[in-house]
Amino acid sequence: MGKDAIIGFAGAGAALGDRIDLSTIDANSLAAGNQAFIWGGAFTAGHLRYVGGVLQGNTNADAAAEFEIQLVGSPALVVGGAGTDILL
Repeated sequence: MGKDAIIGFAGAGAALGDRIDLSTIDANSLAAGNQAFIWGGAFTAGHLRYVGGVLQGNTNADAAAEFEIQLVGSPALVVGGAGTDILL
């Protein structure tokens, strides 16, 4: 699988920083309806993780990522709260 890349992402909850909006993506293709992603934890269906500058999403029952987004420069991310960089 190839991954998309974002160059110049201003993370870490920067006041005028960038955001990635995943809120309309169904995080778990195995369950009815549209579930929101869960940040961290076991990398099972519906979970996101950020490793080595790559945001990965798992939407099914296997342990592999179904999508990857490389954030060039590996910026720190804030997830949750008013200054979130990732909208779940």
